[in-house]
Amino acid sequence: MIIIQPDSRLSKQQTMAPTTMKLMTKFVNDVKTTVYTDLSTELEKAGLMSEEIRIIIAKLITKKKAKPRFSGYHMFMKEYRVTVKDENPNMKPQEVTSIVSKAWKTLDEEKKVEYNKRAQEKKDEYEATSETSETSETSEDSDSASDTSETKQNNKKEEKKKQKELEKEEKKKQKELEKEEKKLQKELEKEENSDDEEM
Repeated sequence: MIIIQPDSRLSKQQTMAPTTMKLMTKFVNDVKTTVYTDLSTELEKAGLMSEEIRIIIAKLITKKKAKPRFSGYHMFMKEYRVTVKDENPNMKPQEVTSIVSKAWKTLDEEKKVEYNKRAQEKKDEYEATSETSETSETSEDSDSASDTSETKQNNKKEEKKKQKELEKEEKKKQKELEKEEKKLQKELEKEENSDDEEM
């Protein structure tokens, strides 16, 4: 097996970009948490806070669980990455990913179809288990009213209505965060430009 070493010379800007993105993401998340916390406090002061709103705000503040990726490429990457890492223990993760990517591109179509099929099976299995856990969670959260289909339909309508309201509110907050992020980016650019002019 021939392993191609990628060019490890990166510019200063390329190496700083991930750090900057992490800082920006952390900043946006902090602002988001602050906004929701302030909203909660203001609703509490105004006497408008209900248990439902408290639960909704708590859900907005908590981080969402990342969904696993299901594709033939990711299945291949999981398996092949181990082999590459075993053969080259001192290799950087980016280099390993580059090699795995090139190996996937050269893989014959039959094997790609096999990996894609396995990935689809895993995805179907995951979705089936996540749907059952979601339905059990929603049934625990719902009121213990009668089990008639009419009540269930009303509950679903109510949930959809609340979800739409939440989505609207979240879009509004997202726009505010984006404005704040753009403002911060402009300030960073101004600082960089002023630093460049001083030199």
